[in-house]
Amino acid sequence: MINEAKKKTIDDIFAEGTLIDSALKLAGEKALLQHKKLGNPVVVWRDGKVVWIPPEEIPLPENTPPLEKNLDPVSPSVDRIAETHQNWYNKKS
Repeated sequence: MINEAKKKTIDDIFAEGTLIDSALKLAGEKALLQHKKLGNPVVVWRDGKVVWIPPEEIPLPENTPPLEKNLDPVSPSVDRIAETHQNWYNKKS
C-alpha cells in the first residue's frame, strides 16, 4: 500500500505530467494492439493527409506481449490516475 505521505494530488500529477503521459502511451498501445488483434485498420494523420494503416502493418512496441495474451489488464498507473481523479472530483463536489 502507498504511504499516505507519498500520495500525489491531482494537481501534482498534472504539474509533473509523467503519469498522464504514461497513461496516454499505454492507452494508445492498447488500442493499436486491439485493432491489430481484431483485424481492424487504424487511421493516422501523415503529411497533411488521412492515411489508413491495415492491421498487418500496425506498428507495435518491441515489449508488446504476444497477441494471444489478454488485452484487458489495466496498468496500475492508470488505476491510480482514475482513483486520484475520482478522489479529487469528490472533494470538489
